[in-house]
Amino acid sequence: MLWGVVSAQDEFRGFLRDLVSPAMRSAGLRGSAGRYCLPSPSCFALVGFQKSAWSTGSAVSFTVNLKVVSREIWNLARADQGWLPQTPAPSTVTRSRNGRRGSVASCPAGTITGGGRGRARSWSRWLLR
Repeated sequence: MLWGVVSAQDEFRGFLRDLVSPAMRSAGLRGSAGRYCLPSPSCFALVGFQKSAWSTGSAVSFTVNLKVVSREIWNLARADQGWLPQTPAPSTVTRSRNGRRGSVASCPAGTITGGGRGRARSWSRWLLR
């Protein structure tokens, strides 16, 4: 932060910390910093906020990734693709035994710009829709 001006990176962190995380937790999800899961013994239900690689100090573009996969299917994928982690990430795409790609629902969600003084609070209207 330079002379009280908030960067887009700081706005994005505040957006996740002050708006997204409390809303996700109130909906029964666990997690923080843009990665959340809905506890389930039968599947992985994941939500992830992914910043664009092209984000800068003045603008952060991000996408929301959703992934739901049964634990049984995930373990079969791991048996075929040994590099897969024990728990998937919301953006993980896999291939099944028949060669089909596993799905991830992604939605370009928006851009947060810097230069203001705490404008991420205005995102509450978007989040509460």
